[in-house]
Amino acid sequence: MREPVTPRGRYEAVGKEGKLAAIVSGVVAVVVVIGVIIGVIVMRDDDEPAADQSKPASAAASPAAAKPAAAQDQAPDELATRDCKNCPVMVTIPAGAFTMGLRTQEADLDDISLTQQQTELPLHGVTIKEVFALGRTEVTRGEFAMFVNETGYQALGCVVSRGGTWVLDRSKSWRDPGFEQDDDHPVVCVDYEDAKAYVDWLSRRTGKRYRLPTETEWEYAARAGSNDTHPWGDKPALACTYGNMAGRSYAAKFDPQDGLVFPCDSGFAFTAPVGRFQPNEFGLYDMYGNARELVADCWNPTYWGQGLGAEARMTGSCGLQVLRGGGWDDAPANVRPARRFHDERTERRADQGFRVAKDLPLAGTTE
Repeated sequence: MREPVTPRGRYEAVGKEGKLAAIVSGVVAVVVVIGVIIGVIVMRDDDEPAADQSKPASAAASPAAAKPAAAQDQAPDELATRDCKNCPVMVTIPAGAFTMGLRTQEADLDDISLTQQQTELPLHGVTIKEVFALGRTEVTRGEFAMFVNETGYQALGCVVSRGGTWVLDRSKSWRDPGFEQDDDHPVVCVDYEDAKAYVDWLSRRTGKRYRLPTETEWEYAARAGSNDTHPWGDKPALACTYGNMAGRSYAAKFDPQDGLVFPCDSGFAFTAPVGRFQPNEFGLYDMYGNARELVADCWNPTYWGQGLGAEARMTGSCGLQVLRGGGWDDAPANVRPARRFHDERTERRADQGFRVAKDLPLAGTTE
């Protein structure tokens, strides 16, 4: 059974320049004047660069304008690859070290309960020794449909939202989660076994080593080298530039209690097309909001007594599965890099999906 939503505490709504390349000594005055005029023209043109969709949108920009098309349609760069036409775009995540778990300022900012705090402690250092790849976005409904169409896989029944109350509806599924989606939205109404079946199929289809990310890899990738509590720092009004979470559009649909929504608007009451918001420093989209993401680990109520490395923890309560990142319906206290959720391994919900990871060849080797 999913743990209850954590209420949050107090939130307040809160070119490059062109220049003359060189001045040649001894040139007549007329030529110098012409050169200066040309330089001014270049400066004025360069001060108005064309929009570059490969760069993050300004924090002050409208979320709806941040990405006009799904991130999956972008041409891969040197760190992003795709193993087949309809495979997820994968981003190479560098090796490195970070501190995993709940920061004191994070707990203070969000008024997190002591019980919840214990699930995110103790703070511990982790080293990611090898590069790996992570999906640039959550797996989309279109990508999951390709898997189902090729294999005939069945994933029926889903816990859906009915006026803010969650109920099991056996007629619902990833094809119809109770709200409108298209193929660019994240697939939802999937459980751990569905996600595992998808990555196993992807591995067979491509000959690559696909899998679910570990909980440690997910938090490392979400933090992307930052120690901030959130990408938007202490300004929750900017949260909707980074992801689709419970904001004003959600509130207009569900009328939640005060304090359970962000003081901003993503423009979506349910899921949004992937890649519409600002990416993090690793080039990953939707690490916060849109869909809670299944990871490989079994549930453990704290980090105590475990080998605190980068591997998935496959001991503990393996009937429960860990999820990360928060979803379209999550309150501010739930949309944090340290936040750990758990749910029954076999439960499909309309607010949970997944992204894939891929092992990369070790340096000096080939697959």
